[in-house]
Amino acid sequence: MLLSPQQAYNIIVKQSEYLTANIPDFSGINVVELANYGFAVAKTESRSFNTEAKNSNSTAKGMMQIVDGTKQFIETKILKIPVADISKMFDPDYNCLLGVAYLAYQYKRYGDWRKAVIAYNQGSYNDGEAGQSYYATASKFYATTDFASLLPTPKYAASLFSGKINKNVLFFVSGSVLGIIILNIYNKMRLK
Repeated sequence: MLLSPQQAYNIIVKQSEYLTANIPDFSGINVVELANYGFAVAKTESRSFNTEAKNSNSTAKGMMQIVDGTKQFIETKILKIPVADISKMFDPDYNCLLGVAYLAYQYKRYGDWRKAVIAYNQGSYNDGEAGQSYYATASKFYATTDFASLLPTPKYAASLFSGKINKNVLFFVSGSVLGIIILNIYNKMRLK
């Protein structure tokens, strides 16, 4: 199944929020950066956000192209969950949970998004030609993607501020990626 960029981004945002809120090692990671780099990695890995993608040269599966050994490492060592059946790799939510968790793990390991993105692809940071080429592609996607246009409901977010501000809504969403975007929209509207 092919996902639209909006569908893929929404799944990645959801998983980024979950991981930064529930995995203590990831609590200090900027959720917006994690979601945006996660999207760039997913786009680099599958280009078309194909949830059923298989790599004929390896065991890589799903939209974020996770190999079997890495899958088990993420499940048992990072997330500390039981090893799931391999067919779960074609579930976009599960695949993105593992992929974003692995990217967050690499970021915590190296403290640098460039190194984390290369390590996602290489298994560990390798400054060789293949790693540099992979990062060049991912960073191009990161730099040229209008992430705000991929949010779940940008029109809804803007409509929240069509006159009155509902403090309950602001409180509810203020800690989420959508909340950050809504607050930015609100601040821009106040300046007009």
